Amino acid sequence: AATIPSAPGVAHAYDLIHLLSLAIKKAGTIERKKVQLELEKLKGFKGMVKHYQSPFNIQMHDALVASDYQMCRFNENGNLIPNVFTQM
Repeated sequence: AATIPSAPGVAHAYDLIHLLSLAIKKAGTIERKKVQLELEKLKGFKGMVKHYQSPFNIQMHDALVASDYQMCRFNENGNLIPNVFTQM
């Protein structure tokens, strides 16, 4: 079976760990509910994937939304090439 590089997964994990670390520091504890409340208050984090203005709030617990994604493919050199599909 062929392997599929997963660099985007690394960037998402990097951002998540930093967001979580910030929330834990602000909460002063690892108590789940307090960390969640601090995650919902976070503002202005410049991550690898994007600049998060307000990654979470009480109604939205997904830091990435549909417009943050783009379809790409890997070329023969292993580089990501955006906009794989063309209109027919």
